[in-house]
Amino acid sequence: MAVTTDKRGTVWIGTYQDGLFYLDADGIIRHFQDQTNLGTERIRTLAYDASRDRLYVGTHGAGTVIVDPLRQKVISQLARKDDLWVSSLYIDNFTRLWIGTYN
Repeated sequence: MAVTTDKRGTVWIGTYQDGLFYLDADGIIRHFQDQTNLGTERIRTLAYDASRDRLYVGTHGAGTVIVDPLRQKVISQLARKDDLWVSSLYIDNFTRLWIGTYN
């Protein structure tokens, strides 16, 4: 469903039925280590903020999750009752995160 890279060149892959993955330095695709804290395995969109070194994960059902890609840990979750179904993420030139939801 979604692919992005971070400033270290790690490729992040979001799938709709099996969660978040990354391509390691050896070229092996691996599951994200903090998978259970994403809240769902349904990843719809990804956005990477290089200035903050943060990966934003838009999900179907669990809102937007903020990930520290270096430590491979979920930092926090941006979820309101009406914003759990994320369809798009965008980081503008002012490093503002825009979140498109179904509601």
